[in-house]
Amino acid sequence: MVFDDDSLEIEPNATFLIQSIRDMGYTLETAISEIIDNSISAKATKIEIICNWDGNEPFIEIKDDGIGMDIDQLKEAMRLGSNPTSKRDPEDLGRFGLGLKTASFSQSKRLIVKTRTEKLNDYTATWDLDIVEEKGKWLLDLKTSNHGDLFKEHGTIVRWEKIDTLETKDKNKSEKLHEEVTTQLIKHISLIFHRYISGEYERKIIFTVNSKRIPNF
Repeated sequence: MVFDDDSLEIEPNATFLIQSIRDMGYTLETAISEIIDNSISAKATKIEIICNWDGNEPFIEIKDDGIGMDIDQLKEAMRLGSNPTSKRDPEDLGRFGLGLKTASFSQSKRLIVKTRTEKLNDYTATWDLDIVEEKGKWLLDLKTSNHGDLFKEHGTIVRWEKIDTLETKDKNKSEKLHEEVTTQLIKHISLIFHRYISGEYERKIIFTVNSKRIPNF
C-alpha cells in the first residue's frame, strides 16, 4: 500500500487510550515489580519502597541509587512505546517501553519521575491522566532543578499519586489495608527478587519497604 500526500495522521483518542492502558491486569505487587525491574536495569544496589496511606492522598514511592537519567533519557522513558529492536544493555529487563507507564497507570492517575545522573541537575517529569483526559492531549510536565537535594549522588524516584485503586476513607480500614499491602509486597519481592537479595547474582541489592529491610529467606 502506498500513502500519498492526502494521507491523514490520526492521533489516538486520549480518553479511550487511558482506559485501555489502565486495564492491563497488574496487581499492586506486579506493578511495583515492573518498576523494580527498571531500577535493576539502572544498576541500583539499593531500592527503597515507601507506601504511605496517611492523610487524604496516599502515595507510593520507589527510590533507587541507580545511574539515573539525563533529560533526554527521561523524556524517552516517559514516552509511551520505544524501539524494541534497539541495542540494549544485557541487564536491561525492559523492551517495549511500556512497563513504567502501564504499571504506574494501572494503580494511579499521576506518575512523577525524579532523576539525577552524576551531574548536578535534577529532572522531574509528570504524567497526570486527569489533565491528559481534560485536554485530550498527552501533555508531559517537565522541570529542571539544580538544587541537588533529591539524591546524594545519583538515582531515580518513581512516585505514584491519585492511587484510586486503593482508596478508602475509613481510617480503620485504611490502616488495615496499609498493613496488608505492605505485608504482601514484602512477600512478593522476597520471592521474585530473592537472587538479588541473597547475592546469588554478581550484584547484591538491598530492598526496604517503609524502612524495613527485606531479609534473605
